[in-house]
Amino acid sequence: MIISFIYLFIINLIMKHFFSLLLITSIYTNIYAQNKSDEEIVARNIQDLDKPPIYPGCEHHLFNDALKKCMSYEMRKHILVNFNKRIADSLLLEGIQKIYISFKINKEGDVVNIKARAPHPLLINEGERVISLLPKMTPGYLKEKAVSLLYALPIVFKVENLKETPKEKRKRLRREKRSKNEN
Repeated sequence: MIISFIYLFIINLIMKHFFSLLLITSIYTNIYAQNKSDEEIVARNIQDLDKPPIYPGCEHHLFNDALKKCMSYEMRKHILVNFNKRIADSLLLEGIQKIYISFKINKEGDVVNIKARAPHPLLINEGERVISLLPKMTPGYLKEKAVSLLYALPIVFKVENLKETPKEKRKRLRREKRSKNEN
């Protein structure tokens, strides 16, 4: 069940000479709460939670909306910092690439059941690696019981393979400068 769409565009300025990273984080959330007999899983809307999952560092927020925004922001930041952007360059990929990742934050707050789909196995491995590095969180609560939350988020980035990297450009300019000085 698709509950919410959050589209955010982040351009990685540090790596802009190699390629631009465009991260669109869409979070489709489904909540699975165990009923009293623990036999049946009941799907719940994230809006119905008494308390959403809390990413470490977001505990100071008092309202659910602020907690969700903080968690979304911290997860995007985590992906930007930990995602190895050079993999796409090494694969000689061009254009817009997508990695679809789903995972569950279980009742204990651990990230489990990580699955990814991507156009190349190395991108699948990288997506799973980055998500597996997420820290333990405080789980979401419904009626004072911890519940599991399923997240699905695509990582979308644009690869712009430049003909000449900044390092190569510096080397070329140095060579040209030396050849002018020799003449």
